[in-house]
Amino acid sequence: MQNKNIIKKIYLICCGLALILSAGCSLKITDISNDAYYSQYIGNKYIVLKDMEIKGFIPDHSTRRITEYFVVLPPGVGGPEICPLGTLPQGSMIEIVKICKSNRPILLGLNIEFYAKTTEETLRGKEFSIYSAFGAYKRAADNQHYILNDAFFKLY
Repeated sequence: MQNKNIIKKIYLICCGLALILSAGCSLKITDISNDAYYSQYIGNKYIVLKDMEIKGFIPDHSTRRITEYFVVLPPGVGGPEICPLGTLPQGSMIEIVKICKSNRPILLGLNIEFYAKTTEETLRGKEFSIYSAFGAYKRAADNQHYILNDAFFKLY
């Protein structure tokens, strides 16, 4: 049990460091919502099956302005640029609004990011990404694309 906790802490530290390092990288995000495969997901609504942590990204501490919002499955991520904002509770509904390719290093080898909106209070009116860590995405049946993991998101 102690080894599992140590591994979990190391993983969280690595995620936080990757996010910090990504702040200085030349980030490239390309909207692929019109892609023949991914376009079928735009507008789909999902019920969240497990509480997710809501986070904000603050690249410049002098302004304390959040530039991006994201949700992540527990145990979550942390670091000096990460601001915890609450919980997107189990049972919340999200709607996919776009899907992007990204060179963001925190995606842990994946290059796809799903963006969504919700009516939940903390994120109401804000577009947020679904962080790929901890199993939020899975390989599609064609083994070439990634989709939301139905263990955590149920199509509405």
